[in-house]
Amino acid sequence: MGFDTKHPEYVRTAAEWRMMDDALGGEAAVKGRGTEYLPMTAGMVNAKNTQGIDVSALYRAYKLRSQYPEWVRDAVRSMMGMVSRMKPRVTIDYGRLKSMEHDATADGYPLHQLFLRAVQANIKKGRFGLLADVDAAGRPFVAAYEAEAVINWKVSAVGSGRVDLSLLVLREAVPAGDDEFSHETKNEYLVYRIVDGVCVAERLDGEGNTLWVHPLQADGGRPLDFIPFVFCGATDNAPDVDVLPLATMMKSALQYYRLSADYFQELHLTAHPQPVITGQDLETANMVTGPMLAWSLPNEGARAFYLEISGAGIEAKRVAMEAQKNAALEAGARVMDVGGNESGAARMARQNDQYATLRSIVKNSAEAVEQCLRYLGVWFGLSAEEADEVLKFSVDLDFEKTIDTAMLQQLFSAAQLGMVSPETVWDYLQTGQIPERGWDDEQGRILGAGLTNG
Repeated sequence: MGFDTKHPEYVRTAAEWRMMDDALGGEAAVKGRGTEYLPMTAGMVNAKNTQGIDVSALYRAYKLRSQYPEWVRDAVRSMMGMVSRMKPRVTIDYGRLKSMEHDATADGYPLHQLFLRAVQANIKKGRFGLLADVDAAGRPFVAAYEAEAVINWKVSAVGSGRVDLSLLVLREAVPAGDDEFSHETKNEYLVYRIVDGVCVAERLDGEGNTLWVHPLQADGGRPLDFIPFVFCGATDNAPDVDVLPLATMMKSALQYYRLSADYFQELHLTAHPQPVITGQDLETANMVTGPMLAWSLPNEGARAFYLEISGAGIEAKRVAMEAQKNAALEAGARVMDVGGNESGAARMARQNDQYATLRSIVKNSAEAVEQCLRYLGVWFGLSAEEADEVLKFSVDLDFEKTIDTAMLQQLFSAAQLGMVSPETVWDYLQTGQIPERGWDDEQGRILGAGLTNG
C-alpha cells in the first residue's frame, strides 16, 4: 500500500462527510449535484433511454420547483451561537507557553478561537484533528486539521496495556505555484511515525517523494517519544471515527428535498391541465390555449377537452414531507440537548438513545485543546505531571448561565473590602460561576489590582 492509503474507517465515512459539506453548502450545493440527490422521474428515464428524447429541460424544471430546507446549516448556526457565549477558563502557569492564550494557532488566533473551531468541526462531522507543533522561530502553536485531512493512522501498545499513536498521515493542500493571484493547490503529506521510541516527522510531495525528514526533539535535545496529535470527536477523543451528530437531520433534509420535487411537480401539473383535441387534423388544430381564445373545430366528430390529474397523491406527499421535517427537528433537539434542571440520572436515562450531544462535543473539544497544551508543555521541558498541574483549559458545561444578583452584590462588596479580586467578580458576571482559585492565587490578584484586605 502507498503513502496515501486511507484508513478503512475513513473510506467508510468519506461519502457522509461530503454529503454534509453539500448540506452545509445549502440549496445551490445540493442542486448542483444533479441526479445524485434528485433522480429523474421514471417517465424521464423511459423517454431518454427508450425514445432518445432530450429531457434535460424537463429535469431542470423539475429540479427548479423542488425545495431544499436549510435545517442543517441553521442548526449549526444555532448551536455555535450558544457555544460562542461560553468563556473558557485558561491556566498557563508556565512562562514559555504564556503566549498561547492569545496566539495559539498557525494563523495567529487565540485558544478560545481554536476551541470554537473544534466545536464547529465536531458539530458538522464529529471529527477534528489538533497537531501541537513548534515553528522555525521556536514558538509553539497548534495546527488544525479537518476530518478529511487525517487520512490514515495506527495505534500500538506502549506497555501496561496503554496504546498510543504509532503512525499518522495528514494531507495538506499547499499552493500549486508562485502566482500570487492563483487559488490552485496541490497535495502534500505529513507522516509521523514512532521509530525506536522516537517520533519522526516526514513531508512528502504528491508523488510520495521525501521533501524533508527529521526526528522531533523536545527541550534540551531530548527525543520526543510520542506523536503530538490529538483526535477530537463528538462522543470521545479516541482515534475511531464518530458518527456525524447531525446525520439524521442531514438525511431527512435530503429526503424532504426529493419529496418536495414530486410534490411541487404534481401541484404544477394540477394547475396546468393538458388540452386534448380528437378528430381534428394536426395541421388545422388550434395548438394555443387561453381564456381569451375561442376554438373552432370544423371536422365533424372533433372533440376538445382537458386532461387533468386528480392529485390524489399530493396530500400524502405533503404528510411525508412534514414527517421528515419532524424527524429532523427531533434529531436536532437531541443533539442540542444542553439540559436544564434535570437530575443526572434523569438525563442519562433520557439520553441512552443518543450518540452525541452538544454537551459532549463541547467537553471533548475543550479536553482536546487542553491535551495539546500539555503536549507542548512536555515538548518545552515539563514532566507530564507538571504539565497536568500548570496547563489547563476547561469550559463550564452549564449552557443556561444564571446570575444570582444577591451573590453578585456580595462579591462586589467583598471586592470593595479587598477580600476578593475584581477579576473574580468579573468572571462571575461572565460565567455565572465563582472561579476555582487557590488562596495565594487570589491574594496575588488582589494585590495586583492595588487592593488590600486591611
